[in-house]
Amino acid sequence: MRVPLYSIHVEEEGRRLVQEAIASGALRQGKTTETFEKEFCAVFGAPHSIAVSSGTAALHLACLALFEPGDEVLVPTFSFFATASAVALAGCVPVFCDIEPDHLGIDLSDAEKRVTPKTKGMIPVHLFGVPLDCDALHAFAAGHGLRVVHDACQSHGAEWKGGNLAALGACTCYSFYPTKNLFTGEGGMITTTDAALAERLGRLRNHGMSAAYNHEELGLNYRMTDLEASIGLGQLHVFPRQLKRRRENYARIMEGVGTLPGVRWQKVPSGGTPGPSLLTGVLAPGIDRQAFQGKLSSAGVDSGVYYPRCLHQQPLFARTQPGVSCPRAESICPSVVSLPTHHALSPEQIAHLAATVREALA
Repeated sequence: MRVPLYSIHVEEEGRRLVQEAIASGALRQGKTTETFEKEFCAVFGAPHSIAVSSGTAALHLACLALFEPGDEVLVPTFSFFATASAVALAGCVPVFCDIEPDHLGIDLSDAEKRVTPKTKGMIPVHLFGVPLDCDALHAFAAGHGLRVVHDACQSHGAEWKGGNLAALGACTCYSFYPTKNLFTGEGGMITTTDAALAERLGRLRNHGMSAAYNHEELGLNYRMTDLEASIGLGQLHVFPRQLKRRRENYARIMEGVGTLPGVRWQKVPSGGTPGPSLLTGVLAPGIDRQAFQGKLSSAGVDSGVYYPRCLHQQPLFARTQPGVSCPRAESICPSVVSLPTHHALSPEQIAHLAATVREALA
């Protein structure tokens, strides 16, 4: 039995809307993108949404809008490259912080040691659909006068104390890459509660224009197209149902593997509700990850490794910021492994996944 890591299926509504956009010739950012933004606000509880060309673009624009060149921004070293590259591309300095073991998010006690007078912001990353303790994050930020950009690129639908991550912090950023809970192919979204900031982000994604050929500041071409927004609308309309199924599948899988010896699964903090994208765990010392994944693959169960190397160990940052040490993150990268939790898994696939994991760890 095959258990794929992701389920990528473009809904019929999205296909129809794409065909309508092609027939109309309205391919660039236009009314369909505006509709997608408005409906995203309604589903995610965000006052303002700005659609962009990727999750990386969302993070980059947030950094351009909130920080000044030379500012230091705290980021976890265990994340996708864009979390840090967006900071650097804005002319700022990513300050790499270690992670805490339960939720695999930024360790605030370690971050405390790395704060300097130049530190102006932080980008907590809500990995694999698991929200971090946002009360603790915001208290830390308030205590140091930091602006918070939530990287929720993997956590569509995740909530903290009943509120969606889309309505927290200065900005929240999402990715619509095909493997995400909600996708458009390529694309992203920035949400904010600040109307003035939303207006500026809208300018920055479109060459800094406030009106046709009236450029108030340097910006970029980070627009979403109506083709992508058409796909997004089709996905958005089934998202609540799929999110419910993802949460149910996540709970069932945890019932089957959650107490197994040999692996420490990422935990959901009290007060958090996941928007599961993957179930991620850290294998115990002595368990060979390659052999473990080989056993899963032989039984048709897909798995992934996110991430095999810390950000501060990437060649670019190791060269430009030598000497950074984040021992906890460094210790888990060789042992981390992710399993599927998506909405398309059947009860039979879930049972097979759990049984295969038990056998592989036996």
